Amino acid sequence: MAAKGHLLLHQILVVPAGEWNFPPAPWVVLRLEQGLAYWISPAAPMELAPGDVLVASNQLQGVLRASQISEATVVYYTVNPDLLGGFLTLAERHLLQSLQSRTSGLPLHLPSRHGLAVEFARICEATSEITPLVQRCRLLHLFAATLQQHLGQLPAYTANGQAEKRFHELMASLSEPELLRYTPRELAARCGCSPRHFARLFHAHFGCSVREKLTELRLRKARELLLLSHTTVAGVAVATGFRHLGLFNAVFKKHFGETPRRWRELHRQTEGAL
Repeated sequence: MAAKGHLLLHQILVVPAGEWNFPPAPWVVLRLEQGLAYWISPAAPMELAPGDVLVASNQLQGVLRASQISEATVVYYTVNPDLLGGFLTLAERHLLQSLQSRTSGLPLHLPSRHGLAVEFARICEATSEITPLVQRCRLLHLFAATLQQHLGQLPAYTANGQAEKRFHELMASLSEPELLRYTPRELAARCGCSPRHFARLFHAHFGCSVREKLTELRLRKARELLLLSHTTVAGVAVATGFRHLGLFNAVFKKHFGETPRRWRELHRQTEGAL
């Protein structure tokens, strides 16, 4: 869960015939600023011209290779949905995860003349003129807009009744922190159905129980706090809804293979090395 570069522009120079492996992140959005380059993968090679944009998930296998006759200048940023918990709804995250898991073969390619590729160029040109907040918002919008047509191609979950309709409306309106404020029974009440029926709807859509998903969200938030804050492990446990430190340590280790303290040590070292 590397956070370095998340919604921040970076520039690298790839020497002639040199290769660049994408940074460890769920998604990478890059623009070839100058030179010629190729996406080299088991699927097929793809040639990139100046101004072209690639959007790739970490499920893809491949490297960016500069041409043999010139170096390549690349501008890129990463997008980590785990760091957008206060912004994404559970339904939106589920769609992104579905798209990420279905991504295979070649990354999404936008030629330089494409409107979103032109927008990326404008963001790069305006770096010194806009605030970091505005830049991050524009980069996130660019990422979402490039995936919009593909998100629309995912199989729809059709509502067959009023309870299902309210379920989808609720999942599309609550951010993840807002969702954590409710118990499964309270969520069912907001849908106007019994806890049992709500549980069936939830499992049919997300493939797990309500409690399993809420635990996942709490652990994801805990990971974020461990990485990005100086809150004590005990403080992280309280902030993420765990009443006992021992339970928090046990659940965290079961999911991530390390205790919270050890996970923080390992990943902060990784961050410093990036």
